[in-house]
Amino acid sequence: MLKLISGKNYLKNLILEHSNETKSFFSQNIISNFDDEIKYFVQVCPKEMVDKISNPLSLKSKVKRVS
Repeated sequence: MLKLISGKNYLKNLILEHSNETKSFFSQNIISNFDDEIKYFVQVCPKEMVDKISNPLSLKSKVKRVS
């Protein structure tokens, strides 16, 4: 059975994978302080897809136009 994970967990797993492969100081710092660091991430997608995102990083509605 496929287990769905939240957007935050997916992001954290990607950063952990990067950290393990590269030994990056920055990624290790992000993981160590993930609950504080998550606020610096944004989820970007085409406006046509906003209502189709199954795992948004935030439930807050913040749509910004890109020039």
